Amino acid sequence: MLESLPDGIHSGLRAAGAKGVFFYFHAQPKNADKLHFWEYVDLKNDGVIDNRHFIANLIACNRETPRVVDPEMFARVFELQERAIDKVLQSSQQQSALEVAPRSVEGIQQTIVTLLQGYVNHPEVSRPRAIEAIKFLNRPMWRT
Repeated sequence: MLESLPDGIHSGLRAAGAKGVFFYFHAQPKNADKLHFWEYVDLKNDGVIDNRHFIANLIACNRETPRVVDPEMFARVFELQERAIDKVLQSSQQQSALEVAPRSVEGIQQTIVTLLQGYVNHPEVSRPRAIEAIKFLNRPMWRT
């Protein structure tokens, strides 16, 4: 029965206190590294989990571990797969939105801008350079 399932679904595991289905997807964007998506459709809590550490601990087993498939999950595997795909798409859209959203200015930048503004008219400070520094510091910086 497991061998007849499409898309690399090969086994099931009975884990104490857990009821759900694990899915793995990958994508190859143009000019980018391959992306890997781990999704666990949690039927006990009716959610989709993408925490790889949690999932890895949940699905880890020995080769000798008996493979089982709950008939209810077998009948719903494609419905559950769609839920996992929806979560991947939603997460990807959120990530894209974060990349284009304006970032906030860090507190230390604001402090330095305030300090520079106090010296803009000081005779020993180059006014044009101070104004350029203020403009630069008013832009959000990458966390690196």
